[in-house]
Amino acid sequence: MDIICKKIQPSDTDLMDQIHRLRYQVYVHERKFLSVQEYPDGKEKDVFDAESIHFAAMNRLNEVIGTVRLIPSARTPTQIDLYNHKLQINEMHTLFPYAEISRFCISKDYLRRFVRMQTSLENYLNPITFAFYKAMWEECEEAQIETVFALMEDSLANLLERSGLRPECVGKAVDLYGTVRPYKMVVREQKKAILRYYRKRENYSLV
Repeated sequence: MDIICKKIQPSDTDLMDQIHRLRYQVYVHERKFLSVQEYPDGKEKDVFDAESIHFAAMNRLNEVIGTVRLIPSARTPTQIDLYNHKLQINEMHTLFPYAEISRFCISKDYLRRFVRMQTSLENYLNPITFAFYKAMWEECEEAQIETVFALMEDSLANLLERSGLRPECVGKAVDLYGTVRPYKMVVREQKKAILRYYRKRENYSLV
């Protein structure tokens, strides 16, 4: 599978445009978490984008087929900061600086290829997911961030658990873009799982 995952610079307007359009497709049309009327230009953006570190998964045609972002707490309050009165993550502010993973999504059109091929979606998702996490952990190490939080649906948390990443649930379930729970991941522990994964597989490309 020829997929390249890399950090996207804000100055790369073409790829950032593709990221925002993919997020619009997933969060507005497919999942219906957001209103069409709020995004007349067909691009999903929010106040966290400017201070976030963005990553994209691209196919051989340089088309964005997946994206995720990392929100460093040292730059701006994260989404979890804003909703912690509901989540009640008691230990959170003792772990500063931390970061939050959000806006993880993959093109549904691209996923359909694997359904037609009768290929396990988990086998497809793992290379992209691990490439994203590897890139994010490298960013965290550079910024000396040891802890990462994410609001996840149970299905994604279970996928990560089966894959060896083992996120730790640390708060209550809330209704925010569907029912999600806050999870904590320690970068040094996650990196060991990622290295084990890559030792077993060589069908990916990481930039």
